Amino acid sequence: MQYTLVNADVTVPMFAAAHNIKLNEWEKYSAPYRKSGKSIFGIAMVLGLPRSRGQVRLRSSNPLDKPIIDANYFSHPDDMKIFVDG
Repeated sequence: MQYTLVNADVTVPMFAAAHNIKLNEWEKYSAPYRKSGKSIFGIAMVLGLPRSRGQVRLRSSNPLDKPIIDANYFSHPDDMKIFVDG
């Protein structure tokens, strides 16, 4: 398990995108803190060596078609246990 302390004031677009947070929701939530001059920090947890396996498949023979991505997150029970214990 990897823990990362993130200054969310500085990296708002990156932080929001990485954690699937809509930017306008983050702006609304963080507005009182930013107006007060306080910093906002987040802790990001990353499961470094997951046992779950997903797959990426071609949608078609057209190279411009987006691939089919099945991340299959937490499909192996050990991954969720390690993540929760972390």
